Amino acid sequence: AVGLHLVDSEEGNVFLAAVKALKSGRIVITECDEFDEWRPAENQEVNFLRCSLPGDRTLELLQRRSGAPVVTALMQRNGKKWYTMNLAPVRPNSLGTDTTAQRCLQILESSIQDSPSHWYQWKKFGQMINPNIETVDDYQASGSLALELQVPVPI
Repeated sequence: AVGLHLVDSEEGNVFLAAVKALKSGRIVITECDEFDEWRPAENQEVNFLRCSLPGDRTLELLQRRSGAPVVTALMQRNGKKWYTMNLAPVRPNSLGTDTTAQRCLQILESSIQDSPSHWYQWKKFGQMINPNIETVDDYQASGSLALELQVPVPI
């Protein structure tokens, strides 16, 4: 009814489908903090939460090939059932040194620093910076449905 078109990663080349959608004037939504889906860029590192990570080239390639503007959309919890979507344009810095993905991660990092308990990707981030991390599945003690992960976060 609203003209939504979902692109499923199981249905062929997602990258080409996203470029085609952007070139036809559609809005493409993707998640930059899905670390297990990153396509590492050779010789490119990004800094995120004081950790040096291999850069993801996907967003940069999408933006370059389509010419589309990039906007971050971060959901903020405001109580049990209320959310606010915060939109921020992602513009090139004056020196042109940061990638689009790095600038997106800087906006996300600022949001996480403001409300660390609202970010749901701590487990994946912890596994990315240390693949040998053990998770604790103690649902009864915590009363939580989510896995608990003990990750030392650099301050």
